[in-house]
Amino acid sequence: MYKKLKIQLSYIFFIFYIVIINYLIDYSIAGELNIYQSQEYENSNNEFINIELYDSRINKINQIFNNLDITYRSFKEIIINLKETEKLTILNSLENVKVDNGDNVTKIYINLNYPVPYKLIKKELYNNLLTIKIPLNFKIINKIEFYDKKTNKIFAYLYNNYIVEKYNNKANAINVIIFNFLVPYKVDFINLDKKDKLEYKYDNFYIAINGTYFARKDDKYFTVAGVVDDNNIISFPVEYRPNRGYFSILKDKENKNLVTIFDYLTNIRYEFIKLVNTTKKMYDIDILLQSGPLIYKDYNYIMDLDREEFGEKGNNIIKEAARTLIVNTRDNTLNIISILPYNYERNKGLNMYDIANFLSNLNSDNLITHIKDVLNLDGGSSVNFYINSNLINSVYSNKINPYKSQNYLIFKTDIKDYYYKNSLTYYYYFPGVVDYFYNNEEEIIKKKGKYFINFNDGIYTFDKFIDF
Repeated sequence: MYKKLKIQLSYIFFIFYIVIINYLIDYSIAGELNIYQSQEYENSNNEFINIELYDSRINKINQIFNNLDITYRSFKEIIINLKETEKLTILNSLENVKVDNGDNVTKIYINLNYPVPYKLIKKELYNNLLTIKIPLNFKIINKIEFYDKKTNKIFAYLYNNYIVEKYNNKANAINVIIFNFLVPYKVDFINLDKKDKLEYKYDNFYIAINGTYFARKDDKYFTVAGVVDDNNIISFPVEYRPNRGYFSILKDKENKNLVTIFDYLTNIRYEFIKLVNTTKKMYDIDILLQSGPLIYKDYNYIMDLDREEFGEKGNNIIKEAARTLIVNTRDNTLNIISILPYNYERNKGLNMYDIANFLSNLNSDNLITHIKDVLNLDGGSSVNFYINSNLINSVYSNKINPYKSQNYLIFKTDIKDYYYKNSLTYYYYFPGVVDYFYNNEEEIIKKKGKYFINFNDGIYTFDKFIDF
């Protein structure tokens, strides 16, 4: 009897021991969560937030991966829900990442300075390790093509890009608009008595951008740069200022060929009048606009902020800001570039010394190649870009462009009826393409997954939920 009871107690103790051991394995040592920031080996400017969850149980880590949930509580806060995680050992080296390891669910809150599109968040499972990588540097390239309804031919294209790059060792989120005409156009200059949004009526297709520098006296605004429109002098250079950069579009009177000039403009009134009159003997002056600084001339980087008095001892436009650039390429094609900081934040964007690297990156991405001449126009809170009467707002921004200008350049065509389409949107890390999709339902349904995108198609900004 006693021996039989002893065997039964031993059996119960063994069962209890197994249960306790399994409990300790399953719950006390459930897994390790490691959160840190890293750089790519080949590119130190390409950084990620890494979230790594290790669990010794293959079934458990697979279950967590299959139930992984990533949401956005606000435009710049990502929430990652790890379900069935139990108690974790947490190693977190980032101040902008908070972890709530509750009962059965671990919530990770990631606060960023700018939005990261859901599609760019990488999720990987390899053996016992679940990895989530959030890129801190990336590009979204969106190309829009404009077609003439009469001929069904492309007459212009626009890139509306969301780019996060590092300048001066800090990430900078910018919206970059690049526009290029493939057909003839005419340029008009409009100046207002106040700094305001553009109201302009024209039956055919046009784009409009902010122009050159202006000043204010009492309640009236006026242009402070040399401007010629349709052979007529609109405004004279300011004589107490140095010779600043300008660009002009001329039409040869004999064969009607276009000639584009980027150079320094005299600040002496009678010399300016003489230049205009001499030019008019051979050419019709479509537009001549002084601004500055002149950044590139004949493929050479020549920017001299002190020479044009845009440095610390002059008007000082060095610091980070929104920018507008006129870029001429080898084939004498003008490209218009607007650079807007994410959500139009003050003291953000590109400083003047960043522009050379920025243009080099555009060349590397084949967005603009063979850059010959570059002139900086007025920037900061004047930067605007219109297609017809539509003000183009930033991709991934939840604000409408608040900027206004006193003067505008209007690029007009003879095309009355047109349509447009998104030809291709790239999603990629530096330096290679990771993924892309055509804006075509037949292509989209071949893929798997669900994505929410705040999207700008070149005319309107809208929210788009894509169910692949």
